[in-house]
Amino acid sequence: MVKSKVVSSAIGILCPILLGSIITITNYELTAIIIAIISSIQTLLSFLIKKEKDTNLSKFNLIKTWKHLKDNKQIKKMCIVEFFSGRECILNLGRITGYTMLLIAGIIGNQIILNIVMVLLTLSILIMGLNIRKIEKFER
Repeated sequence: MVKSKVVSSAIGILCPILLGSIITITNYELTAIIIAIISSIQTLLSFLIKKEKDTNLSKFNLIKTWKHLKDNKQIKKMCIVEFFSGRECILNLGRITGYTMLLIAGIIGNQIILNIVMVLLTLSILIMGLNIRKIEKFER
């Protein structure tokens, strides 16, 4: 047990140093070839892993698991928070686009575009505030 930890720690330290040195001394192509060889050796060795014979796991039932996950309140809350977080990212992207349009409209001097962008930015800030409230509510 101790020997395997020492070996894995040594490999974890030496491999990046060696690969970095090879990149510095030679080029990326040689390093890519070395990494491809190491990866193929690891893939071949992974086929030699034997399955444990004493497993007490029951047979996996997808429908039963889906129903269990669907009825779990914590998972539902997490999905809702993720949904609103995604909306928050879209709103931030829209806000950045709006500010860019505002900057361009200010440079051009077109008053109509300036007014439209200001209304859109105000609405996005309002919607963002509502989303933050919903996120805080579901995080509790």
